[in-house]
Formats: sequence, structure tokens, C-alpha cells
Amino acid sequence: MRILILDDDPSRTGLLADAAARGCPEADVRRGPVEERAIEQAVEHTAPGLVVLGPGAADRPEVAGLVRALAARRPELSLLVVSACDAAAPAVAAPPDPHWSFQPVKRPAVPESTNHKRQITNPIGAFILASS
Repeated sequence: MRILILDDDPSRTGLLADAAARGCPEADVRRGPVEERAIEQAVEHTAPGLVVLGPGAADRPEVAGLVRALAARRPELSLLVVSACDAAAPAVAAPPDPHWSFQPVKRPAVPESTNHKRQITNPIGAFILASS
């Protein structure tokens, strides 16, 4: 896997690159520039599986639009945004998905049984007896 680190602070870029290398030792970790045009070129040239935007990139308003466009053009590309002020959140927020696995967990109503009231000592028993 190739990981592209983007931030305008060399020391922070180094820390992010070191963390990525420790977390994924087999990865090819590269560093890229933060200028708007250069980001697009770096992504196209390095073909990363993951782009990490450090706070120096993520917290710049002009980069948020670029991130949004990049995510739209390359939906298979994973983006990790490290932000100090969360300015990039709207750019990378996932669209709502109607799939059941993305819905909040809701506690089901415990089934009532008139035939087995004495046998039911807890809600799990009520579900078991209701299914039989």
C-alpha cells in the first residue's frame, strides 16, 4: 500500500510519516506538497491507497474544496484528515447511507407471552419463547 502524507510543516509531516510507517510497516510512505495544484499532481503521480492530510493542509479553507473534489473523482481513495479545528469535516463527511448497517441501533420491544409468564424470568427468555 502506498500512503501519501500532505502537510505544510516538515516536522509534523515527519511525525505523520513515522506513525504511518510504524502502523503499516510494509507501506510505501511518501510526502507531498500542500499547494492546491501540487496535491492533485501528487495524488495522480503516486497513486496512493491512503492520503493523510495533516492540520497544515486540512485546516486551510482552499484545501477543503480540493478534498471534496478529490473524494468525488476518486471514491476508492481513502482520506484520513488530521485537523486542529475541524474545518475539513464537511468536505469528507460521508453521505447518508440507507443500508441497515449504518442505521442507529434501536432496542426492540420485548415480546409479551400470555402462555409462558411463569417461565419468563428475563427479556431473553421472552424472545426465545416467542420464537418457538
